[in-house]
Amino acid sequence: TIANDSGREPRYINRIVTDPDRRIFSRKTRALGGVVVIDASGSMQLSEDDLDRLLKCSAGATVIMYSGGINKSTHPNTWVIAKKGRMVRTLPTVPGNNCVDGPALIYGASLRERSSQPLIWVSDGEVTGASGNSSNHNLLKDIEYIKNRYRVTQVMNVPQAEKLMRRLQGGKR
Repeated sequence: TIANDSGREPRYINRIVTDPDRRIFSRKTRALGGVVVIDASGSMQLSEDDLDRLLKCSAGATVIMYSGGINKSTHPNTWVIAKKGRMVRTLPTVPGNNCVDGPALIYGASLRERSSQPLIWVSDGEVTGASGNSSNHNLLKDIEYIKNRYRVTQVMNVPQAEKLMRRLQGGKR
């Protein structure tokens, strides 16, 4: 259920004060869901507005972002920033670098509720290993295997992910 500005019985009466659009009624919607994995390295930029637009495309989507560059096991490098229509208030500060592409994609695949849900990877394709900002043939081969194994669809930026999510929400593959 999502908030709506028209209906028969008010469900979210508290929104009359907090919501500028005064969406106090509710309506049911069908959501495809799925998982969006976002590369949060230095070359990829993500804002709260981007996240809002992604969630409007598919209300049930889980969105995670990842970034390498931290070599301490006590610091996270993958963050769940949206799940089932709820999202974080502020995006976490990320250190840059992207040396965890493969594990982040596998983790994203494990978050799908059904294997038929889409797994979308927002990345420029710059895949690096733990040694720093270098890539090699074996690493690229591993990423291709993961993409094929988990049916990952790669897009280059957030607007392309939005377009794909809208198309998938409409029932087109």
